[in-house]
Amino acid sequence: PAKMLCTGKPSLERLIAESPVGAAIALPGFTSDIASAYADADVFVLSSFYEGQPNVVLEAILHGCPVAAAGAEAVQEMLVRIGLGACWTANGEFCENIHGLIAHALASSPDYWRAARERLLELTDLNVVASLYLGLCRDAAYELVI
Repeated sequence: PAKMLCTGKPSLERLIAESPVGAAIALPGFTSDIASAYADADVFVLSSFYEGQPNVVLEAILHGCPVAAAGAEAVQEMLVRIGLGACWTANGEFCENIHGLIAHALASSPDYWRAARERLLELTDLNVVASLYLGLCRDAAYELVI
């Protein structure tokens, strides 16, 4: 049977207590050992409506945890860049698509996730990030001059 773990401080206690599946949902609160939570998880699910930079998704991938995500375009853009576009759905389609996203995440080979992790590591390399940032600054300065 599936179990759900919500770390941090979710304000869902009342809803969970009233839910017919409430017994399968754990709310341990904040943890300093998030690596163990990722290691124990079969899949990480992000159901956030707003994400500027989806750090928690990046963190899950870097810890080797498969992901299924909904959210803003920033989430989609990041997942597409590392070859995980099939792991994302638009917010308005989350309820309809979450089952398929989780099934995809669980059925994908370890090599699929390792390759995505390697692409993510390449994109987050300090020299790559600095170069991209400088390019953005250069483009912005050029537009100001024009």
